[in-house]
Amino acid sequence: ASASVVANRDAVQKDLMNIASRAYQYRMSPRNIHEGGGRYLGFMLPKEQRDNENGTYQISVHSGDTLIILAASAGYPLTTLTAVVDSNGNIVMSKYTGYFSP
Repeated sequence: ASASVVANRDAVQKDLMNIASRAYQYRMSPRNIHEGGGRYLGFMLPKEQRDNENGTYQISVHSGDTLIILAASAGYPLTTLTAVVDSNGNIVMSKYTGYFSP
């Protein structure tokens, strides 16, 4: 892969880690302040994290304990990274497509 593809992939991976961290903070917040209460259900990606110079990002809650983040590269069409976030806030599986493919 070219240096620009690698740089974009690395930047997208960093964004995914930041999103996973924010989602985990939500999950660990007490329910009484209208946050997670031990689950990802109800977590919404803040507008400022939905897109940037690296890509666009979407989330879906697979279960209360698992979050899926889909990232689409801003610079490379049909190039995505899908990450699964576990109940501990760790990215446990990643799938790469397009230019991000190994």
